[in-house]
Amino acid sequence: MSRKLTDYTTAAERSDLDILIKVGVSVSAYKAAMTRLGFSLGSIYPVSEHWPVLLVSTSEDADFLTKGFMDALTQRQIPFKLAVFWNNHYQINGDSVAPITQKYLQDGWQYSRSVVLLKSVISGSCVVRTNLLALLAEIDVAFLERILVAAPVMFTGGEARLKADFPSEIANKFEFLTFALDDERSPDGRVIPGIGGEIYGHLGLADQPARLPNGYMPDVVSRLVFS
Repeated sequence: MSRKLTDYTTAAERSDLDILIKVGVSVSAYKAAMTRLGFSLGSIYPVSEHWPVLLVSTSEDADFLTKGFMDALTQRQIPFKLAVFWNNHYQINGDSVAPITQKYLQDGWQYSRSVVLLKSVISGSCVVRTNLLALLAEIDVAFLERILVAAPVMFTGGEARLKADFPSEIANKFEFLTFALDDERSPDGRVIPGIGGEIYGHLGLADQPARLPNGYMPDVVSRLVFS
């Protein structure tokens, strides 16, 4: 098992990455570290456009990783729109699937020409692929100029695998932003050390948001819907 830190990683990000994998880390400390890592990613997001950026998040990442990224863009006065997907992620015949059970798309999202796909960890392409395809079904691919995949941790080789799942007219738009590359996965596909295992318990969730019997709405979505 080895971890390679990228050139973007400072002592602050390294400390937060260590918090995520600390045995016995509290829910509050984990949430705070993930939010700070999101802010760090948003602070180094390379801007080349003058139109709103579309931030694409899973429901579990929305209030922490994505919220941190949003705060950084707000501080930098970069406009953005938000898309949040509830994915039911499971294995079937050895393959990962992540059907969308619910989604939130902020008004005007379809006019963004840059997409940032945010995820706490990139192990395979399943969730990112599913959510991006859902967006591409509603907009013209040619309209998009860049697709950035941003995550604190990625599995080594994940970039190539994700690109391989798309035709060249889409794959050529991909860019990647991460702080750590890990080269080991467990039999069920979890990156080691990654973000300390399954994220749901670390965030105080009993299960995936898509499976919670009473539903789950991230605060960032609630504020946009009911404001």
